Amino acid sequence: MFTFSGMNKMKAILGLLLCLSSFILHRIYYLAFILFGIPVVVRYSRMNEYQRNSRNRTTAWLIVEELCADFHRNELSGCFCNVLCSLNKESIDSYYMENKVIINLQIDGKTVLLKSSAMFSKQFMPFPTTLAFNENYVNYFGEIVKQFVSNGSLILDNRKFLQQLCSPCSVNLDNLTEPEIRTLYTLTKQHEFVIFQLFHTIGIFPRILGICGHMYAVEKLPLLSSATQLTQNLLVLAVETLNQLKQVDSTFHWCDVKFENLAFSDYLNPTKLLILDADLLFTNNGMSQLFQHLPCQTDYDCIFFDCIAKCNPITQRCTDRVNTNFNVCVQAKDYIANVLFFNVEWQLYLLMNTIQSWSCGRLHTYIFMAVYHSVFTLKNVDKIKAVSKQLSLE
Repeated sequence: MFTFSGMNKMKAILGLLLCLSSFILHRIYYLAFILFGIPVVVRYSRMNEYQRNSRNRTTAWLIVEELCADFHRNELSGCFCNVLCSLNKESIDSYYMENKVIINLQIDGKTVLLKSSAMFSKQFMPFPTTLAFNENYVNYFGEIVKQFVSNGSLILDNRKFLQQLCSPCSVNLDNLTEPEIRTLYTLTKQHEFVIFQLFHTIGIFPRILGICGHMYAVEKLPLLSSATQLTQNLLVLAVETLNQLKQVDSTFHWCDVKFENLAFSDYLNPTKLLILDADLLFTNNGMSQLFQHLPCQTDYDCIFFDCIAKCNPITQRCTDRVNTNFNVCVQAKDYIANVLFFNVEWQLYLLMNTIQSWSCGRLHTYIFMAVYHSVFTLKNVDKIKAVSKQLSLE
C-alpha cells in the first residue's frame, strides 16, 4: 500500500511528466511552424507582392503605351517623349497612384519619376476650340499660370511665363504647333508642375528633367522618412527649407507638412531638404482664393489640412489663413519631443521590471545604463528645443 507521502510523490512525478510532455509538444509545434509554417507564410506573402507588383507594372506600361501612342499620332509633344517611348517593358519599375500618378522608370541605371495628376491626357480634355493658334494662346496660358502666384511675386509677362514653363524643352512661342499647345494645356492644369517650374530657382523643389504630353519627369531623391533617426541636423535642414520659402517674394503656404513630403537634396551629402509634393503648396493669391470660395458655418469648416482660417459669420466664407508654416512645424516638433519622452519612460519601466530578478551586482549596472540612456535622449530633446528657439519664421 502506498503511504500518503508516497502518493504525493507519485502526483509530483506525474505532474512533472505532464509538464515535461507539454513542454516537448510545445517545442515540437514551434519547430514544425518554423520548418513548415513560416516558409508557407513567406511564400504566400511574396506571391501576393509579386502579383501586386506585376499588376502595377502592367498599369504603368499601359499608361506609358497610351502616352506614346498620342505622341506618335502627333497629338502631344515633349522633349522627353523620345527617351520615354524607346524604353522596354522591363524599364517600368513600379506604379503608384493616390493624389497623382507616379511611375518609376529605370533609365541608364538611375531611377526617374514620371508624374501627372491624371493617368491619360484625354482626362484634361476637351481642349477649348475657341482658342486660336496665334497670340491669343500666349495670353490664355499666361493668365492661367498667374492664378498660381500673387501679383508682386513674379514680374513676368505672359511670354516669359510660358518660356519658364516649357523648360527644359525648347519651344518657339512665335510658332507653336498644335501638339505643343495641347501639351501646354494639360500641363497648366497641374498645380504641382506650375509651382515646380515657376519657382525652381529657389532650390527647394526636385528638378524637372523633361516633359512628354501631360506627364513630367523629375529626379528621384532619398526620402526623409528613410532616415534612421531624427537628429538636430535634420531639424536645422527643415528650418532652412521653411526660411527659403519665406525668402520668396510671394510667401508660400504649405498645407501638407509631413516627413513623407520631404527628401534629401543628395544621397551622400545632403545640404538641404526638398519638397516633393507641391499639390498643397499655395502662394498668397492661391491661398486667399481657396479660402474665399470655401463656404462655412463654423471655424471647423475652415480647416484645410494644415492650413487654418476663421469663419466669417456674415459672409459665411472663410477668412485668410490665421496659422503659419512655423506653427505647423512647432506642433510637429512637440509631437516628436513627446514621443522621445515617452520612449525614455517606457524603456526605463521595462528595464526596472526586468532587472528585479537579477543579482544586486548587475542591478547597479542596469540602472546606470537606463539612466545614461534617458539622459542621452533628453539631451537630444533639449537640442530639438534649442533649434526651435532659433526659428524666425513668423
